Amino acid sequence: MMTVFEEKLSRIPETIRLSVDVPTAALATVVTKAADRPAIAIGSGGSAVAAEFLSHCRRTAGHGLTMVMTPMDLVMSDLQLHNASIWLFSAGADNPDIMAAHRAAKALKPSQIVLMTTNAEGAVTAVAQDAGDDVHVLPVADRKDGFLATHSMMAMVTALLTAFDGSVTGSWDRRDRLIEELAEGAAYTRQGSARFGKPVPFRRDDTVIILHDAFTRAVAVLLETSLWETGIAPVQRTDFRNFAHGRHVWMAKHLDRTLVAALTTLDAAPVWSAVGEALPPELRKLALEFGQGGRLRVAKGIASGLHLIADLGGVAGIDPGRPGRGDFAEAVYGSRALDDLAKAMTPQVRQKLRTRLAVDAAEDRQDGSLCVAARGRLDSLRDAEFDAIVLDYDGTLVDTERRLDAPDTKIVDELVRLAEAGIRIGIATGRGGSAGEMLRKVLPDHLHRDVVIGYYNGGHLRTLDVDIDHDAPVQDENVLEAGRWIEERGILAPEATLKVGRLQIALDKAKLADPASFAGTMALCPAVVSGGVLIRTSGHSHDVVARSCSKLAVIENLVSGLSSDDGCVLRIGDSGGEDGNDSEMLAGPFGISVGSGCGTSDGAWSLFGDASAGPDALLLILGALEVENGRARLAIERLGLDAGDQ
Repeated sequence: MMTVFEEKLSRIPETIRLSVDVPTAALATVVTKAADRPAIAIGSGGSAVAAEFLSHCRRTAGHGLTMVMTPMDLVMSDLQLHNASIWLFSAGADNPDIMAAHRAAKALKPSQIVLMTTNAEGAVTAVAQDAGDDVHVLPVADRKDGFLATHSMMAMVTALLTAFDGSVTGSWDRRDRLIEELAEGAAYTRQGSARFGKPVPFRRDDTVIILHDAFTRAVAVLLETSLWETGIAPVQRTDFRNFAHGRHVWMAKHLDRTLVAALTTLDAAPVWSAVGEALPPELRKLALEFGQGGRLRVAKGIASGLHLIADLGGVAGIDPGRPGRGDFAEAVYGSRALDDLAKAMTPQVRQKLRTRLAVDAAEDRQDGSLCVAARGRLDSLRDAEFDAIVLDYDGTLVDTERRLDAPDTKIVDELVRLAEAGIRIGIATGRGGSAGEMLRKVLPDHLHRDVVIGYYNGGHLRTLDVDIDHDAPVQDENVLEAGRWIEERGILAPEATLKVGRLQIALDKAKLADPASFAGTMALCPAVVSGGVLIRTSGHSHDVVARSCSKLAVIENLVSGLSSDDGCVLRIGDSGGEDGNDSEMLAGPFGISVGSGCGTSDGAWSLFGDASAGPDALLLILGALEVENGRARLAIERLGLDAGDQ
């Protein structure tokens, strides 16, 4: 009498042959389209084997780098994947983790999302189709995989095998032959311990060490997940040489209860031979060879791996198709915690996490979860009533690349709307008089006396109606000293002209003689060492500013002119990094970055992450400010921030 698992295996050839009806050309087009891009392959359990097989197919076809991840890896990823393709593998396409993975994939905005499933009615299938993703629903002879993935996995493997063959050769002449050869290799017959032409020296209660090379990983992953999940054997999986770097204490103490299974291709066989010969002769070993490790050979190896699992289950007295389960298994599997995390990983959280990890900010346990901090920050912005708004200029009001152009008329219109409704406007800029000159051209004359500008990073405060060409600040001696140091050390390229201002020296990043050594050289400047000047960074320049300069001065000026003590000032800038010239201004609950952020929870945050930045992001924020009785509230719901709920 056949076990449940053997019954599943007996119909695998039917599923493989159903691939004749799969529109392979469409899948091959997807494969070819993604050839030069990096790819992320996502899967859990049996679907992880399909993900590994995709990686193997891309490697052997000469395609771009492929990373295999679990859904949780993707959800917590801080990678920028705009040029990548993300492949999702799931039999049912309806478990909480694949939902989380698809949600994360959409949030990461890759160039392509591909879903392979066998369930046309899956929740993720429907969502992915509605989103315009590449969805491939594969036929199977048996819709119910059982405890282990069988039919769904082999359907995915077959579809990938034929699609890559068509993509590489540009022909479908071999498709039917490949399908038939794989189906014949997958035909299951009960052969016990002699399936591979030699006894399989497995004993009940063995620990199985699975060793593999670069081309047999997919088969190794199948054996690892299946033997462990069914309780047939505890398993360790690694490649030959990673295994060689261990001290093997467990194995040495349990030689009589250990089986080493080596999965090797022909070229890697000498590596296994060297390892195998060094192991104790009494240690039981099973070496399986997979030719050159081509796509068809590995696909057949996956099918043979299923047969081996059935054989080992017979020795252990366990039916891999019905091994039982822990009482807690369903609760663990059905948890929606990862999907909840995917919803909470909004673009602003991802950008903050990326920045925090990049600068390796000191961990402060009081900071807590960034997801929680982000929700709290949005609540603070939503609940606040703003009497004033302070804006950076370059990178915020205007694009850094077009900083000499006037601000967009839509932004100007929003500023006029807010100012005429009673909201005080402040500009905190690293520029000198050019910022005021441009704003006087675009803002109505009657508003000039009400707009406060902090020139030179807040070092010189005047209202917009004042032309600072006729009202210049006093020369700071520390700035002069820093200027002499810069000139003596040749920090600027020879063709560049050094202009030393009264409160600031703006050094164009593109005109530095050696950008890599700039920070180290300036750290030795006596004026910097004494604290007489500070280094602030914007999108296009490093600003050497007098210590008295601070963009906070603009905020303090506006607050001092408010009629109430509980007034709030909204602050928006683009350089919120640790050394950015907006970092002080954007710290606290009412600062918003439309560019870079910093690594601390209470520092600069973006609202949109990478989705929108600069003047585009500013326009969205200004447009969402609703004014009533001289105070503005930020209508968060109008910003479309709940990407996790889409």
